[in-house]
Amino acid sequence: MRPDHVNVFGKRIPIKYKRLKAKGMLGCYDCIKQEIAIDAGLKYPSDEFWRVYLHEVFHAVFARHSFDQTISPELEEMLVNSFALKVTELFNLELKT
Repeated sequence: MRPDHVNVFGKRIPIKYKRLKAKGMLGCYDCIKQEIAIDAGLKYPSDEFWRVYLHEVFHAVFARHSFDQTISPELEEMLVNSFALKVTELFNLELKT
C-alpha cells in the first residue's frame, strides 16, 4: 500500500496522489499546505516512485529546518535529488512492498 503520510521531525505530512505529469511534474512539496503530492500514475512499488517520494520528503525536511531559506533553490534541488537517488539505491527500495 502506498504511504499516505510521512512524519518529518514531529510533523505529520499528508501525501496526496494526483495527476501531475501533465503539469510536467512527478511530485511536489507544498510548504504552505505542508503536504506532498505525487503523480497518481507512478507505479508502486518502483524505484521511480521511491525516488520521487524521497525527493519530496527531503524538500519537507529542508523546509522544517529552514534550510530552504539559507540556500539557493538550485542547490536545494541538487541536494534532494542526490539524497533521494542514493537512499533509493542503498536500500534497493524498488523491491519493498
